[in-house]
Amino acid sequence: SRQLVGGEQFGGWDHGGAHAAGESGPFSPTFERRSASQRPHQGVEISDQGWFHAESNRAEQERLAHIHLDAICRAVDDRQMAGLCPDGRWVNDPVLFPDLGLHGTHTSNGVIPFCPHDQQYFVCGHFDRETSKLRETAVPSHVLDEEGDSTWVRLADFGDHSDACHLFDESCPHKTHLGRIRQGALDNGYFVEALQAIALRPRLARQLFYCWDTRRSVYIA
Repeated sequence: SRQLVGGEQFGGWDHGGAHAAGESGPFSPTFERRSASQRPHQGVEISDQGWFHAESNRAEQERLAHIHLDAICRAVDDRQMAGLCPDGRWVNDPVLFPDLGLHGTHTSNGVIPFCPHDQQYFVCGHFDRETSKLRETAVPSHVLDEEGDSTWVRLADFGDHSDACHLFDESCPHKTHLGRIRQGALDNGYFVEALQAIALRPRLARQLFYCWDTRRSVYIA
């Protein structure tokens, strides 16, 4: 049996689930007095590199996120001035908003299209009403169009005005949680529980978002 302790791996001899106890065991004085060359090798190397420090690429992701945010905001403003985007808000749909070609790097993702379509909700992007076991109330059905797909609505549309939606409550930056998330009619409890777990950790929630522009509905996470 093995246990990872403090970045090093200690091995023991397992006899029916228990470590053998003896003067020559891995934690005995005799074992400790051995030189490094005499001790049994217990480390784990990757190829010939040995242990290495895993670097964080957050700085690169933040830099790329700000570049993408500036590009999207400029595109929204240009299309609004041209009368092609009346509400002045971005939608991550190449059909409704031209693909800006915001690619990533080897270690950071680019902007991935996410069309506001019901098929995004279903596994493998396909829903077959004939074979599905979902309840009718669990199927998106808000203002169905001619193809039977529901209408997706922005959170800002539920408010009294366009500036009613905020990503974080900046008036109380030291909150211990970000409120409760409750499941509605849709059978997506797995998703709701994941959001709830994040909502209980405000610092983690803020770290998920690199930058955003609420007025233009641009959020980069």
